[in-house]
Amino acid sequence: MQPAALLEEIWTGRIRPARASGVADLETLLEAMLPVRLISLTRAGGADRPLLMPDSTEMMPDLPLGDVLAEELDLIVAPGTLVLIADTRAAASMSEVSARAGAAMGDLLHRLVARADLPLSQETEALVRLVRACQARAARLGTRVAGFDAAAFGDGLAVALGLFWAGDAAAPIRGADFLDRDEVLSYLRALDPAFSGKASPSVPDLLAGPSGLSRRFEDWASPVLSALRAHLGPAQTVA
Repeated sequence: MQPAALLEEIWTGRIRPARASGVADLETLLEAMLPVRLISLTRAGGADRPLLMPDSTEMMPDLPLGDVLAEELDLIVAPGTLVLIADTRAAASMSEVSARAGAAMGDLLHRLVARADLPLSQETEALVRLVRACQARAARLGTRVAGFDAAAFGDGLAVALGLFWAGDAAAPIRGADFLDRDEVLSYLRALDPAFSGKASPSVPDLLAGPSGLSRRFEDWASPVLSALRAHLGPAQTVA
């Protein structure tokens, strides 16, 4: 959703503060994935997919989302908070909650790459590596969060990234194992000739952030992006 459309929905009352009971399970999963404080909103009429963005996201020049929420919804938004915008519909199962968490993480990951100030030739590779780190973190989450469905999480992640990479076009980016399929890697190489599609020899936990975290988004994102740049190495020239 573009910032102007999001702003319009806040102004018209379609986006409101979430009731704790409606998003508690989704918040639990996201807080287990990310050591960052979170505030939740819901969108009336159903959301295409959850959105997850920092409060500093600009809705208009010099108008961050956090200021809009404070002014329009009378919310206290501490600097460095992640804002979750989710469907008002209650999830029918933990599998559906897990899928929504995956979609929210997919939204956040491409926002992270946009903040990284990388050469254009590294952006697809950067997003793929963050996705692999996210998948590895999700695989470990099942031992800590009752009912978590890693496959459903991967499905939601694929949906969000399919929309980012392919828009409305038919694309093979679907299913929890999408990055393990040759047709997906071929599709990404066709979109971005700089993308090698080669599996990294190891997938560090790029999303871990530092220890002793303040729970501010920027205090987490800065070392995460530094680790990502180090893992990518120097940009390669594409012939």
